Order: sequence, then C-alpha cells, then structure tokens
Amino acid sequence: MKIKDWFINNIPWLVPLGVLLFCGCLMLLGTRAEDGSYTLNGEPAKISEAAEEFIQEAKKAYIEYAKKAVPALLADGTYVDVPTVESIDDNNPIENTETSTEGGRGSYIWAPTDTFDAFKDYTMGKCLNVDGAYGSQCWDLAAVFWMNYTDDGRTPSTCQTGAARGMWDCRDYNAGNEFDLVYDKTDIQTGDWIITSAGTYGHVCEAAGPYNNGYVACLGENQNGSACPGGGAATNIINLGLGSFSGAFRPKTYEKPEPTPSPTPSGDVTYSYVPGDYFSGVLVRLGLDEGNLWGESGTVKYYTQQLIEQNMLDRRGNVLLYTPFTLQRRK
Repeated sequence: MKIKDWFINNIPWLVPLGVLLFCGCLMLLGTRAEDGSYTLNGEPAKISEAAEEFIQEAKKAYIEYAKKAVPALLADGTYVDVPTVESIDDNNPIENTETSTEGGRGSYIWAPTDTFDAFKDYTMGKCLNVDGAYGSQCWDLAAVFWMNYTDDGRTPSTCQTGAARGMWDCRDYNAGNEFDLVYDKTDIQTGDWIITSAGTYGHVCEAAGPYNNGYVACLGENQNGSACPGGGAATNIINLGLGSFSGAFRPKTYEKPEPTPSPTPSGDVTYSYVPGDYFSGVLVRLGLDEGNLWGESGTVKYYTQQLIEQNMLDRRGNVLLYTPFTLQRRK
C-alpha cells in the first residue's frame, strides 16, 4: 500500500520523467531522417490515420470547450478568467476523522470566518490538511471553516462514507444551529458551501459568487490548483458546473439582508442589484408587477427597456450588480 501511495503522490514528476527517458532511448537507437525526426529505419516519421483522427477530434473538443467555458462571476459583479470545470470527483477518501456519524476533529487549523473575503484571503494558495490523510483534499478546507465557525468547533461528518458527497447525507448534523440548508442551486449566494455528487467521492467548495447560468465560482482545495506535499492541491478558485449539485450549507451570519427600496419624490423606485436577484422577483418586491409580469404587455419587458436605456446590462445581458438604477412607474 505504501508503494502504491508513493506512486500516486509522485505521478506529477514520474510521468514527464518516463517520457524523457523514452524519448532519450529513441534518439540513441534511432537514425535522423531528412525532416529532422528520429526513426528506427531512418525514414521520415509518419502520423498514422488513427493518430491524425485523434488530433482532429482533440481540436474539435478544445473548440467546443472554449465555446462552452464561461467567465466566473464574483460577488462584486466582476468576471474573472479561471478554469471552467464541469464536475470534480475528489478521488481520495477522508480518513482518521470519524468514528461515528458525529465525526471527529483532526488537527486544529485556525482561519478567520467572519466574512467570506476574510476566509478566502487567508486560505487562498495554501495547503491545509486537517485529517492527515492524502494531503490537501476538498474536505479539509471545509473542515477548517467548520471548526472555526461552529459553536462546538466540530468538523463536518461524511456519514462514514469517507467521501465529500457524504456531507449532504449528514446535512442536519452538519448544519446544526449555524447553517441553513439550500436545496435550489439557483439560490446559491457567496459564502455557501456547495456539495456535489459527481464520481465516487464528490466535491465540496465555497461559493465565491452567485449562481451564474449553471455555474458558480468556487473556492476550494484539490480542484486543479498547485500541487501540495503529500497529495491534493492548494486552495484556488474555479468556475464549477452544477450538474451534480446536491445542496449547500449557508452560514447564518452570511444571510443576505432584504434590501429596502428607496422611493423618490415622484414615486419612482431606485434599486441596486445584489447577487442572487432575479428581475421578475425584484419587480414583485418593489410592487411593480401589476399582476402581469410576462408577455408583450408585461412589466418585465416594460421595465427591462428602462434598464437598457440606462445602460444597466453587461455584455452577457445580466443586470449590473451594486449599481443603482431607477424604474419609472408605468402610468
């Protein structure tokens, strides 16, 4: 088992070393052809039909990926170019933390949890390993948050599954008195701890922005960041697809306050979008729905035109966050 673990933990440098050794052997045994390549018979190297077909398919796949990749939306309304990942299987079990569904503690690691930004700034780029197993896994970052945020300093249970996805199986225990449960992925807001169920182990990460067309910017460990000693990867931000979304834990102190509209003397309404807002819901909250939201004569179309006139839509057609706009009531 130790030999297997050694190979797994050293794959990042064993693979390129093997490739270099293989290429070196070819150069020693081969003969330089006219085109500069080295072959065993001295003839120019040829790409097989199967290899050519693979190259073409790979190019198509890359193009499709580039089309599908979307910028990650952060809490302040800005977009950042980070890797877009459809799903993650955090492929190592969680060990040495659970003897029951209540879970164990592991090594204590301090981090500030009063705000999302404080936690992000402190943990970004770090390798945090609470349970001492398999290096820095996704569960470890969640465990650091839980042990500093919860009243009893507990770490999140996986219901003895050893998998991040198991955190949702024990959601009532993990939520305790400190978290609310989020079942609708479109309701995700900054600071929510997201659980996905892809693969064998699933994934857990903290939302770094609101839901964005099936994706969310996510702060997490072991999600293609820099390699950590002993395995796993350092904390980074990716744009995560929510196709295997199970649910989310929302820290109660991170609850979004209900914004209060500011009426102007003329009866018009001034408002600023915050993460998680939907225009139809805003119109209802502001009392502008008139009982008829949709259609040619609906209020959504009517007031959307006012947003366009005020240059309130970004390049993707989304309403700008934290920027005041005024809606003139329909007479």
